[in-house]
This record gives sequence, C-alpha cells and structure tokens, in this order.
Amino acid sequence: MQYEEYIVGLGWISRPCPAGLLYVQDDCECTKVVAVSKPSACTPEIYLPFNNSHYDQSGKNNYILNENVVVDNGKAVFNGYNSQLVIPRFTNVDPSTIVVKVLYTSDHEMLTQPQTILSNGNCGQGSSIGIAESYGSVIFTVGTITTNTISSATVPVYQTASHEKDIVLSFNQGVLKGKLGNNEKVMDHLSRHLHSARCALHIGNSGNVNGGWFKGAIEELSIYLCA
Repeated sequence: MQYEEYIVGLGWISRPCPAGLLYVQDDCECTKVVAVSKPSACTPEIYLPFNNSHYDQSGKNNYILNENVVVDNGKAVFNGYNSQLVIPRFTNVDPSTIVVKVLYTSDHEMLTQPQTILSNGNCGQGSSIGIAESYGSVIFTVGTITTNTISSATVPVYQTASHEKDIVLSFNQGVLKGKLGNNEKVMDHLSRHLHSARCALHIGNSGNVNGGWFKGAIEELSIYLCA
C-alpha cells in the first residue's frame, strides 16, 4: 500500500509500506500486519540504466531529481563540483537488507581526497549507507542502530589500475560486504538494522560526510532491499 510523506525541500512524495504491513491513518504509520506471499525473485527498488534518461526503470516509478547530471551515450556524467541525483525514496528507511550495485568509470589515480559515489548523510545526521572512493580504495560504509546507539562500520577494498569499476555494497542481517570486481571484504557481527537517516539518497554527493563531489560517469546503478 502507498502513502504520502512530506519531505522538507522536496514536498509530498509517495512511499510504499514495507512488505507485510499496511498504512493505518490513526497511527500515521505502516502498522497493520497482513499476510504476504514470498516473492519468487529479488527485484530492484531502483534501476538506473541511463539508456535515454535518468528515470527509474525498476517499474516502481521512483522519483529521481537530476541536478546538473548529463545523460549521454548510456552514461550519467558527473562534473565533480555541482552534479548529483537525489532519490527521496530512501528517506527514513531502516532495512535489515540492502544491496547497491554500481558500474562506473573514474580517474581515481588523480584523486587528492575521497569522492562520493552515493550517500544519505547530507542532512547532518550521519549516513546509514555510503560509498566513496579514494586514490587507493573504494570505501563502503553503513550506519547501524542498536536500541538508541548508532554505530558506523567501514570496509575498504583496494583499487586496481582499471578506471572501469563494478562495485557492490551488501548489508544483510548484520553482515557488511564490499566488493570491487573480484575483490571482496567482509565485516560481520554488526547490528542487524541500518539506522533511519532523515535524508534522501544522493548519488555523487554527501555534503563532505563521505567525500567530495563525484567526477566520473555511472553506466548503471541498482538498489535492492533483498539479497
């Protein structure tokens, strides 16, 4: 079931309840438990192939705000100083499972400071998910919560000489995995839930929380709430 939530700076946006819950007006939350059949396949919540535009192609029609990103020849080109994509869909979400896949190119060997691939830490409350890259590594970060305590966990995966990168951030039931090509690092025994960041997901910018503005080109990006 869909409901609407007001996000400061973005207005009213349509939001789905988590699977197995319905929205209850009196509670102003998704609190009614309903039986659901287990999906036969894990499908993306967001799918950006950048074939002709920056629009979501997952079939779920998620709104994507484009700020100075040029989509050309199957790539989203970020200029490194004021271009980003903003995805309100992931504001105030605290899943136990999230998988982010990004296929991109960048000249990481020229970096003098980290640059942000994606983050939801732009609102001054810390990020619950972030990917950045430096000269030597791709840095995968999650922010988790236990009771009222928020913790941050990071795994770096060493860069190779290739400017073409296929990366995956996976967080599932307290296990964080960061993957770059065939190289993978794992951190386990974390809290099982991400903390709820009151900020949209930003592609290419983190307000300097995870790194600076991204300069490069993204060929494909997908986000799953299942493993």
